[in-house]
Amino acid sequence: MAQSKADSEVASVAPPTRRSFLFMLGLALDAVAAVLVGIPVLGYLLGPTRRQTAQAWIQLGPLESFREGETRLATYENPFHVPWDGPTAKIACWVRRLEGEQFQVLAINCTHLGCPVRWFVPSRLFMCPCHGGAYYEDGSRASGPPLLWLGAPLLPMLSGLPQHLLHRWVGPLVACPPLTLIGQWLVHPTVAWVLFVGSTWVWHTPALYEQALASEGWHDAQHTCFLVTALAFWWPVVQPWPSRPVVSPWGIVLYLILADVQNTVLSAWLVFAERLIYPSYAAVSRPWGISALNDQAAAGAIMWVSGSVAFLVPVAWMVGQLLSPKGSQIIVLRRQPVVDGRVKLGSTNQGEA
Repeated sequence: MAQSKADSEVASVAPPTRRSFLFMLGLALDAVAAVLVGIPVLGYLLGPTRRQTAQAWIQLGPLESFREGETRLATYENPFHVPWDGPTAKIACWVRRLEGEQFQVLAINCTHLGCPVRWFVPSRLFMCPCHGGAYYEDGSRASGPPLLWLGAPLLPMLSGLPQHLLHRWVGPLVACPPLTLIGQWLVHPTVAWVLFVGSTWVWHTPALYEQALASEGWHDAQHTCFLVTALAFWWPVVQPWPSRPVVSPWGIVLYLILADVQNTVLSAWLVFAERLIYPSYAAVSRPWGISALNDQAAAGAIMWVSGSVAFLVPVAWMVGQLLSPKGSQIIVLRRQPVVDGRVKLGSTNQGEA
């Protein structure tokens, strides 16, 4: 009787099984994902309690340093900077004194691709050194590529191709309405998500997976399908030029979270399976004497971790961007008042950026 009691005590302190360890690992990964998404959300919700309610003005310099009718460069400190921003917290802008106490403050960036513009006194024009954009002193466009790029961004790229290639192949292909509609349909978030997830699950069914292991042709088809559907899936997230978003950024966040959920389910299926799902692996030699079932569980865990990182890191970054206060990188053109004899640049509480 004493021996049986000792055996029961030993059994009660037995080390955790492989499955319980992997289950705890999955819970830990889910906790990390919740923290990554939750921190920016909490920061956004609790942010108003830490913000000053009074208006804060940005100093651009003494009033007498801006002569009437003159346009000059000024710098100010980004009100939303953090200590590690260093010199990058200093933002340049162009200040033009109209008359008396009326001023106009303009962003330094070209509306084309954001290059810093320069003010040329003789011509009284802002000139962009990158692509030749020109702007009048009030900030309105005078000439240059911005309008062309914004209105028809594909044309400058096509014009750089050889003429015979452009007219015979590329032009008809790009202008083909059926192909354009098919491409837009494939990269629509709903379609791209279904194709990506469907391809992943279908190719992980035992029948097709074993077929891909046994045949080079099927193996190439499998990886081609993975590549094409992955490109379609990430297209709405990356939004490569000249694509335009069709859903809101929060829709893309949900898009990625749902993709992570299905990856978790598929990985958990491999990790916690009681039997070998793909029989071919039973005949393959494995290092360190690991069993085929443990090898399958390890593969599922690797898929679980790497997939969660791929989906949740962009989610955390996007949520942080969406909930963070917007800095004054681009300043709305408007006339600013004069307070206490100094030129002021708006109010940080008005969110003009």
